[in-house]
Amino acid sequence: MADLTRLPVAFPRSAAAAPVSNDHVNTQRKVLGSCVGSVQPTFDGSLSLTLTPTGKAETIAEANEENGLTQPRAATTNPFRDLRRAVAADQIVRALANLGFTQRQIAGAAGATDRSVRNWAATGAIRPIFDERLRELSEISLALSDTLSPRGVTQWLSARNRLLDGRRPIDLISKGEISEVRAAAESYVAGDYV
Repeated sequence: MADLTRLPVAFPRSAAAAPVSNDHVNTQRKVLGSCVGSVQPTFDGSLSLTLTPTGKAETIAEANEENGLTQPRAATTNPFRDLRRAVAADQIVRALANLGFTQRQIAGAAGATDRSVRNWAATGAIRPIFDERLRELSEISLALSDTLSPRGVTQWLSARNRLLDGRRPIDLISKGEISEVRAAAESYVAGDYV
C-alpha cells in the first residue's frame, strides 16, 4: 500500500469556499512527481492536499527520485576535515582559505608575502621555514576547532590575547614563537582562559 502524505496548502479562507480545480493538483504533481492527488477541506476552513505516489514508489520522495525530479544536494564540506586531510602546502593553503583566513593572514603567519601564498596555492612549492610556520598555523587551528567555529578560529588567532601579553597569536607564529601560542590555545580549549 502506498504511503499517503498530507501537505497543507496555503489558500485564503475565501478560496476554501470556491470550487478547486485540478490545475493546482496537476501543478503539485509536476513538482512532487508521479502522484495522484485530492483536495479536501479541513475543520479550520483551509484545504489539505493529499498526494499518493503512483508506480513502484512507496513515498513521494521515491516517486520524485524515480522520475528524475530530485536535485543533487550541494556538497557541504567541513573546512576542518579538509584541513586535517591536507598534506601538501597547496592543500593546506586552500584549506586555511576555506576556514576563512585571507591570503594576507596566511602570509603574515608564515612571514611571507601575499604573492608567495598565491604561488604556494598554485604550485605547492614552498621553502622549509615557511612550510613549518604554515603547518603550525594549521595545527593550532585544528586544536582550536574543538571549541570554535571556523570564523572563531580566525578571530582568535587575529585578536590580541591576554595570555600572550596583548600580542596577536598570528604575529607570534610568524616570529617562530610557536610554543607560547600553542600553550595559549590549549588553555583556551581546556577552559582555563575565558
